[in-house]
Amino acid sequence: MFARAALVSGGGERPPQNGTIVNQHLYTVPEVMDSLRLGRARVYDLIRSGQLSSVRIGSSRRIPATALDEFWRHFWRHPVSSP
Repeated sequence: MFARAALVSGGGERPPQNGTIVNQHLYTVPEVMDSLRLGRARVYDLIRSGQLSSVRIGSSRRIPATALDEFWRHFWRHPVSSP
């Protein structure tokens, strides 16, 4: 089961090399949509662009809690200014 999970899309995160499994919460795309108050297409754009890391487990896509935390940290360090 774990061998089928593949890391995709940016963030530089890699599975542990020593064979241990990290117990980490994985969010669904709809949960991330709610958290960021963004639509589905925008969340997938963030994943495709590498701004938000994700993992694929079979045909499902999940966003690790650390990836969401890092996205927020980056956002607060580099806010988008309004005209």
